[in-house]
Amino acid sequence: MTVRRLLAPLLVALAVAACSGDGPGYKDPILGGEARARIRVANATTSIASAQLYVGNDAFGNTAPLVGFALDCFDVPLDQPISFRATGATATLATLSNPGLASGRSYTVVLYGRGSALQIGVLSDDAVPTLTGESNGIRFFNTTSAAGDVYLTTPDIALPATPTVSALAVGQSTLGGSAFGTYPIASTLVRFYDVGVRTGIPRITAPVSQASLSDHRTWTFMLSEEITVGNASVSFLVPTCPTS
Repeated sequence: MTVRRLLAPLLVALAVAACSGDGPGYKDPILGGEARARIRVANATTSIASAQLYVGNDAFGNTAPLVGFALDCFDVPLDQPISFRATGATATLATLSNPGLASGRSYTVVLYGRGSALQIGVLSDDAVPTLTGESNGIRFFNTTSAAGDVYLTTPDIALPATPTVSALAVGQSTLGGSAFGTYPIASTLVRFYDVGVRTGIPRITAPVSQASLSDHRTWTFMLSEEITVGNASVSFLVPTCPTS
């Protein structure tokens, strides 16, 4: 496999709108007599400029721009297939027949892949860590074309002997999607190598903004070496939706 070895600046929204609903968490999963889950959508495709989520046959929530996420969290009904379309289009890009959403729970739903081979990932936002001091909760989701080792370090140190996350498979997140690692706020450099490789140019090198992380301290880091904006490959952070 030919690896695109590009320096990847991190694209992060500077301001994140608060999730809808009363209070700081998700406390009312029953709306209009119907059980709901709360989600935020992200677009990690290589070519879809704007993605719209559908639940059953109905569009829900805000659209997600390329290399970005919908600013608001929103509530969706359970026990229906979910799908994505390009904004304004009628053709379905990807469908997930059984997303496994649960009442009163929160999720990050991501559209990812290359060309016409698009897929949907559903990541639980519930098992967030208890954060103290200057720390952040981060999990990694691999939208690239091959598994790899993730290193999250301070910018001024050499690559450590042990990866932060080892052999993260394509379409998988840290420990299956629900678990976040707790890392010092000073850890602001992500490097992504082929599994077992520790030398040469990383497949991804992405500086993480301390200022962005301090806005919302629990995030999913979308790893991508194949999304390009302005001739540079881009990985990006997506804030989780809070629960009660």
